[in-house]
Amino acid sequence: MKNSIITMMLSVLLLSSCEKILEYPTDDQNRLTVCAVAVTGQSLEVHVSTSLSIDQVPNFYDRGYEAFIRDSRAFYDEYSLVKDATVELSVNGVHTCNLTYHPDSLTYRCDYVPRAGETLTLTITAEGYPQAQCTTTVPKTAVDIKDIDYEVYYDKAASFAEREEANWGLDWDQYGADSIMTISFSFKEPMGEKNYYRLNVRSAGMYISLLSKKPGYTACDVYTSSDPIFYDIDLKKGYGSWPAFFSNVFDDHLIDGKDYRVTVNSRKRLDLETFTIIQLQSISSDLYYFLKAYQAYRVSGSDIYEAPVWIYSNVTNGWGYFGAINNEHTHTIYR
Repeated sequence: MKNSIITMMLSVLLLSSCEKILEYPTDDQNRLTVCAVAVTGQSLEVHVSTSLSIDQVPNFYDRGYEAFIRDSRAFYDEYSLVKDATVELSVNGVHTCNLTYHPDSLTYRCDYVPRAGETLTLTITAEGYPQAQCTTTVPKTAVDIKDIDYEVYYDKAASFAEREEANWGLDWDQYGADSIMTISFSFKEPMGEKNYYRLNVRSAGMYISLLSKKPGYTACDVYTSSDPIFYDIDLKKGYGSWPAFFSNVFDDHLIDGKDYRVTVNSRKRLDLETFTIIQLQSISSDLYYFLKAYQAYRVSGSDIYEAPVWIYSNVTNGWGYFGAINNEHTHTIYR
């Protein structure tokens, strides 16, 4: 009996020692939500909206795809978007410009173009909300890729009929051909610095519309690879055409200071002219942590016993994220 009591006490102590309280605002005041990515070579754009509780947002998920896009955008534009905010940008601590709201893109914009190594701060003020502020630093180094090689081969399992049957008639890549492009390239990872990356491999194609006789394009960002730098233990399920345990966002803990070679597989398009765009983007730590959390959230289930996913935010007195990308190098393979 004595041993049973001791065992129960130890169990209670262990359970209580694992408890962690997540901070959450206790006031009922809505807060500003800021979403922005500073990209080298592009003028800055910022989305500003208000946070809404779950009982303030209608259920759009019982609608079809077209209705979902139409209705959710209309709700965002009318009820969530903040169009009269004051958005100020400071660069390296010096006020640079005020961003102006543009209804065509639903964003605040200015002509300023971010540069490598700069520290950017956004200060957003709107009536009825606490002032929100967020800061990010554009990565100094833009790592370029080299020694690009590729091979195109026929893949029986990639044929339209077999993919349609495998996906129960829901083919995620309707414009993908039955040919796979295996692409390999090298890059030099800087030594001693903590770096974060996103690899974009976009398979694209151009076609001529039968009705308008004008050119159109199809594209797919999905690719696969067995390289360990893309392995993410938190992504236990696939999402769309992305396989389980795969993430195109990674850091340098496996490759610090190395000359590294990567091999990926991308599906060819069913178009007249096809090409593949490759970008190895250097991203800020803020964007890295947000994207990692968002990818984990996408594959999280509805099981009440499953651990909740906390979405990363670097916005003070608000929600959202402000990240940066050094995107100086783009490579295109025509095939």
